[in-house]
Amino acid sequence: MTRNLKIAEFKSQLSRHLGAVRKGAQLVIFDRDHPIAKVIPFQKQPEVKLTVQPAKIPGGLKSLKLPERPPFDIDVVKLLREDRDRR
Repeated sequence: MTRNLKIAEFKSQLSRHLGAVRKGAQLVIFDRDHPIAKVIPFQKQPEVKLTVQPAKIPGGLKSLKLPERPPFDIDVVKLLREDRDRR
């Protein structure tokens, strides 16, 4: 069963309305004529177990070769200072 409530009514009788939700009711909260929230009974989700697997890179991450410097010749700090000075 879905009930439509204005914010003031929801706030003034919050405990009673949450008790109805506990019993299975659904509430749609309105701000004037616009719905802004829906309160539904909580449903416990099945527990999900996550596992960490090692990287699938031959030799591991240490075997990756990174460039010694960026492939472009720009002073990033200088660009940031120039941008800040313009503001």
